[in-house]
Amino acid sequence: MCLGRPARVLAVEEQHALVEIDGRPLKVLTLLVPDITPGDDALVAGGLIVARLQPGEAQERRRLFEQMIELASEAPVSGRTKSKP
Repeated sequence: MCLGRPARVLAVEEQHALVEIDGRPLKVLTLLVPDITPGDDALVAGGLIVARLQPGEAQERRRLFEQMIELASEAPVSGRTKSKP
């Protein structure tokens, strides 16, 4: 399963864009949103921009993603057994 991540578009060249996700640059394809421009917020999944996001929407998605990561780090891992001393 691939999760879509909110990203900020930094640069666009032909069918590729340089985006920033969590402070890291990533080169992705723009085939589904060919009119994306630098400064836009976008939803990136599987190395592809799949949608342009409204500024408030991008910020909310980032907040929700951070909450998901925090909750996942606190959840017990199922299927593990404790080793006996």
